[in-house]
Amino acid sequence: MRVLAIARNTFREAVRDRVVHLLFVFSLVLIAGSRVLSPLALGEGEKIVKDLGLSLIGLFGVLLVVFIGSSTSFSRNRFAAGNSSSASSPG
Repeated sequence: MRVLAIARNTFREAVRDRVVHLLFVFSLVLIAGSRVLSPLALGEGEKIVKDLGLSLIGLFGVLLVVFIGSSTSFSRNRFAAGNSSSASSPG
């Protein structure tokens, strides 16, 4: 149950990030570009679309993991720094 809650919150946080939306739009543009370039491949248009699509899935998967991981670690470090400074302040 706890793992499901963590996964749900991580997904919601990732969807709110602008970088994820930009990567999604950029991937759609590149896939549409592969459809435009496929007639130039002289009979191999379907293969071009498949190859580019599969390679873009891998590329954008890696980029997505890097951006989500860095933003999550940044927010955790910011949260931890805020809690440690307030807990150690004299009062």
